[in-house]
Amino acid sequence: MQEWVADANQAVSLRLVRDPKDENYKDIVGINGDRRVLEPFHPTFTYPIFGDKKVIFGYKGLKVRIDMASGSLKEYLSITYREKINSTATPADDIEGILYKFIPSDYTKNAKTFADTVQKDAETFVPPGEKIAAYAPVEQAGNEKAEYGFYKCKWDTPGFREFHRRAQLFILLYIEAGSYIQEDEDEWEFLLTQFVILLPYQGKGHGSQLYNALWNHISNRPEVSELTIEDPSEHFEDLRDRNDLTRLRKLLGQSKEILAGAPVDKTWMEKTRKELKYAKRQFLRIIEIMLLEQLKYRKNDPNAYKALRLQVKERLYRFNYEILSQLEPEERKQKLQETYANVEEDYKRLLASTGSEEGIGRWKWVDA
Repeated sequence: MQEWVADANQAVSLRLVRDPKDENYKDIVGINGDRRVLEPFHPTFTYPIFGDKKVIFGYKGLKVRIDMASGSLKEYLSITYREKINSTATPADDIEGILYKFIPSDYTKNAKTFADTVQKDAETFVPPGEKIAAYAPVEQAGNEKAEYGFYKCKWDTPGFREFHRRAQLFILLYIEAGSYIQEDEDEWEFLLTQFVILLPYQGKGHGSQLYNALWNHISNRPEVSELTIEDPSEHFEDLRDRNDLTRLRKLLGQSKEILAGAPVDKTWMEKTRKELKYAKRQFLRIIEIMLLEQLKYRKNDPNAYKALRLQVKERLYRFNYEILSQLEPEERKQKLQETYANVEEDYKRLLASTGSEEGIGRWKWVDA
């Protein structure tokens, strides 16, 4: 029966359609010469929809296509296959019936109707909400005039509920263990969890643009004391670290406290952290990265490296106190050193990704 089993991640594809001509995407150059923005792309996760085995049963040559008008995200559903199993004992999965539970009921299966929707979006669509920031790529090819914007919405923003009901499919398909937000839950504190940057737009800096736009918007609100990130993914944490490092370099990189090296005055760090509205652990980590970066200017002072290690280890000990306090002194020292070594390697990786690793890795270990 294996020949009737399809990998749901491969069988399902999505596509954002900005113009009816995009149907012929293989013959179109694309935005700024990049055809990826026109091509279909696959989901990362399908188990929330098709189950933990991530398979669809009962078809050969199965293709499940979900096209979305790139403005309103109104959907076109197409299910095609070479052959469908004919068995009452082991019937084929009802693909449309399964998807119906997860997408708004106003989707269409008519290509002409969808093309008309795409054309209307191209002419009239405006995102719901208040625009809080916008940017355009520095380099644009030909006559392309692409602009990207960020819009702030509430549940009562006209058109937002409908837009959100279509957009939240991406939560299931691209955020592990993601789930839909209940619209009747009105009491939400501001909390940042994840970004979804769709595959055709990844690697272009959009995530950083969004993070910084949100940071600037939120940090200027007097009722917000700090920007908290709940359980970020590894990729999101990297994005956050790189952008926070860039920001704090500009704000604090030439301060006497950072230039003096470790240990940095705790009173100054706490006062500065609160002023800048950073979560405590994140702020201390970025300060540590900046101090590590400063070591390249202090190559003849190995004591500076030892002082940095002591500052980092103190934070790690406090953060992991419940576990480390139960260990014998020698084992505790070893575990703390192992943890520090991993932290330093990760810091070096981040500095390398921001173009600032030269001269950091020459230090030999000196037990603290």
